[in-house]
Amino acid sequence: MYRELVDILLEELKSSELVDLPSDFYLSLQSYIQELKLKMDKGSKVESELAQAELKIISEIIEVLICLRMRKMLRKLASGATIKSGLLEAEVTAFRKISSAIDELLSTARKYVSLEESLFAKKILVRFIREVPAFVGVDLKTYGPFKPEDLAYIPAVNAEALAKRNVVELLEG
Repeated sequence: MYRELVDILLEELKSSELVDLPSDFYLSLQSYIQELKLKMDKGSKVESELAQAELKIISEIIEVLICLRMRKMLRKLASGATIKSGLLEAEVTAFRKISSAIDELLSTARKYVSLEESLFAKKILVRFIREVPAFVGVDLKTYGPFKPEDLAYIPAVNAEALAKRNVVELLEG
């Protein structure tokens, strides 16, 4: 199994696509790890030390292999492509969860951006009651300065804030 694992890692490193793994890959790996742990517990001192060293090495190989495969999956996901083959059942489950989480995050971001755009886009006609120096609105545009009785269209968010402070009178909205 050790040699097979090294070969799989080398193949995965060479390929830009996911390499097809045997469907029982993780089960075989689990059995192999259990064999090594048994050797560590019940074998001679030399066998135990060799099994411990081998377990450490294969643990690192597995970690690199999983990270490499996840990176390939995420690249596919980021590019909008679908993965048609090469995934094991556990990886398919992880891929679906990651894909779903990313979709949910993007959906939330789109809603937030559209809400922000609508807040920035809406302007209200106001009449200034007091003198107001120039200010930067929520849309990052400069408004003013204004004198009493001046009329202006300013972003609704700013208009409402100024109205609460009795600086403007809302004429629309």
